[in-house]
Amino acid sequence: ERDTVPDVRITVPDTPPASLARPLLVLQQFERDETPQGPASEVDRLLGGTIGRIIAEGDFHGRKDETLVVYSGGGAGPGPQRVLLVGAGKREDFTLETLRRSMGVAVREANKLGVESIALSLAHVNQLSEHMGSTFAARGAAEAVTLAAWKFDELRTNRREEGSEGRHLREVVFVAPAEKLDEVRQAAEEGEIIARAANLARTLATR
Repeated sequence: ERDTVPDVRITVPDTPPASLARPLLVLQQFERDETPQGPASEVDRLLGGTIGRIIAEGDFHGRKDETLVVYSGGGAGPGPQRVLLVGAGKREDFTLETLRRSMGVAVREANKLGVESIALSLAHVNQLSEHMGSTFAARGAAEAVTLAAWKFDELRTNRREEGSEGRHLREVVFVAPAEKLDEVRQAAEEGEIIARAANLARTLATR
């Protein structure tokens, strides 16, 4: 019988992304953006302009599913230990399905790194080409991370095969614009409930 891996816990604190002391902060970058945008620009200042230089040098293009880990230098100050850039593709093509897919990519990369807690910036949700806004985006993101975390841990035959040594993602922190906090919190809770129900059905099906 397979071991049951708990679903991730999702929280939405009132904390700027650059101030979150988490092992990994996930930032999405649109293709063709020549500089870090939104919260990424604040994090870039914290990292001494590293993200901006990476983009300017063409080391990261923001294409769909493209990822790059940036290390903060290991200082004792505030902020994340590492930043994961995830390509969001073209801004005009950024749909709810694209968002869900990129959330799944972030969870898989976090698990490869053996990270148990990550922060995900949702400041880009109002960029959805479908104009669904924060509610649908946060709900979709919560569903995506919860479903992706289950798929990684439940379906692997050997949990040590990628160096995670049995560790798995336990906590996801959504970083949302201050004016959207309540909206995002409620939507994330709804999405988490929906995805947990789906994960329960998946777990039962493996018995």
